[in-house]
Amino acid sequence: PTGALEDSLPYRCPPGVYGANIEPAEQMSAGCSGPCPAGHFCPIGTSVPMPCSIGTWCGTGSPMEIVCAAGTYGTRTKMTSQAQCTDCEPGGYCSGGRRNLCLRNTFNNRTNSHLERDCLTCPLYSTTSLPASTSMQNCTCDPGFKQVPLPEGGFKCECEPGFAFVEAAPDATPPQPAKCIACTMGTYKQTLANEQCLACPYPRSTTTRPGATSL
Repeated sequence: PTGALEDSLPYRCPPGVYGANIEPAEQMSAGCSGPCPAGHFCPIGTSVPMPCSIGTWCGTGSPMEIVCAAGTYGTRTKMTSQAQCTDCEPGGYCSGGRRNLCLRNTFNNRTNSHLERDCLTCPLYSTTSLPASTSMQNCTCDPGFKQVPLPEGGFKCECEPGFAFVEAAPDATPPQPAKCIACTMGTYKQTLANEQCLACPYPRSTTTRPGATSL
């Protein structure tokens, strides 16, 4: 031999291209067999281009996957551009190329959301029956509470006349939610509100039944 042995040969194909042929013409330059095809990515030394996974896209010559932008998500493999990512629909939020559903007791009516806090909590003493709710109208008051519209929009949940409000007891075994219970004999409540029942004001007076709404 006339020269020193080159121990580093063969060279690995650089990122963004691939080498999948034993033909000498495709082994003589850094171009290898050619640029990585769209929908695939090719890290250094790639012989077989790898398909981009769900939630990512890859243009021609991609050395790595590109995650769909915040507020969008992917629905299939081998996507080739951000334009193929889907806008995040109401009822969830999208980050990392994935769509996450709003949990029960929350809702989101906006598109392209990307934060968990974009799922808003239902009004106090109400919840949704399913995840992925898209409107406050999907929230319903807990049993015993009545929905009361608010002038500025939305609603609140209040105990009806004749029913007293009982605070939640989260430390009880099992934990107890807030609830409305009928006024006991000798008490009454006239208002639609989360308040206690009032005792009859006259000596030795009582009500004719539980759940009284007036004197």
